[in-house]
Amino acid sequence: MFIVFGEKTVTRKMGFVAEGCPSCQAVQPVRIHRLGMAPHIFWVPLGRGRLIDYFGVCQKCGGELNIFPTDYETLVRKPGDDLVHLAQQTNPKLDPKNRNAIEAFERFRRVRDPLLRANKTLMDRSARGTRFDRTSGLTLLAAVVIPIVMFSVDLTSLSYALQEFIGVAAIWTFILGLIATFVLVAREPRRFFRRELEPGIARDLLAVNPRPDELDDYLKRIKKFEYRVSEHVSARRLMDQMQLQQLDFQ
Repeated sequence: MFIVFGEKTVTRKMGFVAEGCPSCQAVQPVRIHRLGMAPHIFWVPLGRGRLIDYFGVCQKCGGELNIFPTDYETLVRKPGDDLVHLAQQTNPKLDPKNRNAIEAFERFRRVRDPLLRANKTLMDRSARGTRFDRTSGLTLLAAVVIPIVMFSVDLTSLSYALQEFIGVAAIWTFILGLIATFVLVAREPRRFFRRELEPGIARDLLAVNPRPDELDDYLKRIKKFEYRVSEHVSARRLMDQMQLQQLDFQ
């Protein structure tokens, strides 16, 4: 039997928010859509898939908007007819008189932006395929070289039991080395994040200087909407990085 399988993009409709539409040049109800990449069998997607991006669709003109669902207080299931109420529910920063909401969002945005830049870097690297770093590369090299050396050594002077033990040990070294390599390759994005991206995020956050509970709340928003960076980022590690960088500046 011939089975068609692979991956396909999957668009899922989410809730509604109030947002300014550039085409309408006015605040309109906007529906947020999630775009994912999911495995399929006979073109039937298996689940929501891994997040690619979000976009909004204006319910007045049908235009698409670049949108971040993290920026809203909530997403509502039905927009209703009262646009003012929708804005109060989902996007209170649209009200120029609501200084608290505007200032809170600006503070969140300064935390969000470096995290989303890191998220884009992680996604771009993932799209280019699996990567070996020094750790995984050396592990694979050891998994191959060590058994070869063990089999190449002249063991004729040793007892048969010891020769057999060394042969079995060489085989298990190869098997366990391959398993370790697969695990290390799977965890390479986290090592890359901590080595290359985490210090930069912490440096950008120094200007905001968020409290631990505040940063933790921000990261929960990022995680809620499945941004890839949320798989690697930690409020505690970022706070530690900021403290280290502050000491370096002193």
